Amino acid sequence: MTPSIKSSLIIVITLLIGIAIGFEISEISVKKYMEQMRRPREPEGFIQMFDRVIKPDAKQKPIIDTILIRYHRRIEKVAESNMTKIKAIIDSMHTELKTKLNDEQKKQLDNEMARMSKNAPHPGQRNGFPPPPDRQGPPPDKQGGPPPDGFGPPQEKKF
Repeated sequence: MTPSIKSSLIIVITLLIGIAIGFEISEISVKKYMEQMRRPREPEGFIQMFDRVIKPDAKQKPIIDTILIRYHRRIEKVAESNMTKIKAIIDSMHTELKTKLNDEQKKQLDNEMARMSKNAPHPGQRNGFPPPPDRQGPPPDKQGGPPPDGFGPPQEKKF
């Protein structure tokens, strides 16, 4: 092997290793970003986010947490309602597009819509990811569980 071929080979291998490392770092960064985006959507993450800002003392924490949970549930209901509206709009778009497409385009669109539907959020699920193990199934307020304003039965207010 000539020195110029060896040099070229070393450069190519170095570039390939750099690309592989770049892809791995990118994947890790994207996963971390997605986790940060999902965290406030869960009650615990929502509370933690505001606890970092408010820094409630031990006496305030139960009261603050109750308020945050109540508002988290309200926000969650609005988000679910909006997702239903978005799904209806996407379904309308799908129907209208199909009238303008050839058979191959219809097939591609149907496949994409099926993929999106498969990964679509269900109650208790966010952005196509399964719910955390402690939140399997429908939300508690849809199981006849605790009321939407708190974790459990109404308790005495401690002010």
